[in-house]
Amino acid sequence: MKKRLFAFVFAASLLTLGLYCCSNTTTVEEETGTVTILPVEHASVTSSITSGKVGDEGYLTITPESKDYRVMDVVQNDLFKLYEDENIKYRYPFTLKKGENTFSITMYYEEVIESDSDIIGPTNEEIIPDGELSDELDPIPTPGEDNKPAFENPVRVYFKDSSWWNQSAAGVGVISYDKSGNIISENTTLGDQMTHMSYNAAGGFNYFYIDIDGDNAESIQFIRTDGNCTSFWGAKTEILDVPEEPNDMYILTDVESWYGDSEPHTLATCTVGKYDPTNDPVIENNGIYTLYFETKDWWDELSGEVYCYIRGTSPKTAWPGEAMTKVSDTLYSIEFDTSLYMNCIFAKVNGTTVTYQTADIKVPTTYGENASIIARLNSDTKVDKDSVTWSVYEA
Repeated sequence: MKKRLFAFVFAASLLTLGLYCCSNTTTVEEETGTVTILPVEHASVTSSITSGKVGDEGYLTITPESKDYRVMDVVQNDLFKLYEDENIKYRYPFTLKKGENTFSITMYYEEVIESDSDIIGPTNEEIIPDGELSDELDPIPTPGEDNKPAFENPVRVYFKDSSWWNQSAAGVGVISYDKSGNIISENTTLGDQMTHMSYNAAGGFNYFYIDIDGDNAESIQFIRTDGNCTSFWGAKTEILDVPEEPNDMYILTDVESWYGDSEPHTLATCTVGKYDPTNDPVIENNGIYTLYFETKDWWDELSGEVYCYIRGTSPKTAWPGEAMTKVSDTLYSIEFDTSLYMNCIFAKVNGTTVTYQTADIKVPTTYGENASIIARLNSDTKVDKDSVTWSVYEA
């Protein structure tokens, strides 16, 4: 039986913008980053670099405590999945990003039985969760382009997700259907895993692609999964036609559409566009905003303090964020660097327990430089994933 062992995230402060070169007339600032490896059971992890300039390349080396423990997932900044070096086992290259670069590693357990057979040899081994040891070993493919299915008429499908979909480093699987509506994907539940291409920090979305069988696939469906495409993460799109033109891309709408436990299930919707990252939005630096948050009676009756979780390509601090400054009984504030961050979540925190939280909210930065803006709860009663309305703050 497999047991999965998960790395736990602990709070860590964000370290930013460290190197300065000074003279009497000019100041030159270099964007820098640091490396933090979250604690992980049953493996040791080292990094080739601990800090450096944005864009520097490094790698993690993971050493499981025994052959029974395997690496299932390596994620940078709770968003970017790392992939194993093709030539070096358990070595994961990464690119340093601005601020704190936090790496989490997920392990799983699967018993390995070594064979003493002269045919197999003393260095060969076989994974046998249930069954008898055998001299017949099936070849186990390694990840890479050579192991992807080869189609005579491959069709490349692009997918652009949304910030509500990609929380917690969610991935994407694609289920393919033939003309009769039968599933032709290898994984009939989660679909075939899409390849992550890039993340756009200003827009809060990822690009993915996959090649499917153009001769047999008539329609497709996108499935929200964990980063390794091994479990369902609560959202599916409607069933869509296979794209017909090169660079056709399905674009997930920004409306949160969770599948739900009971029928009728909710399916997320997509629009059709073209894959063209040259026109992606870029982050606008409008200085330091002051975010005010105005509560309501039902919120104030909940136990705990008011916190704000701020994130960009990486979070400012670990979940659930940091305590906001109390301005009055119903008003709180916090500073927000528009050059680093795009989103926030307001939460009520009692000790280590989050008693309530809003949705993951995109902070508008269209109010000019160094503005003060206020978020007001929309509902007079407690509603799950409550939203807010933004406006200029006037004391």
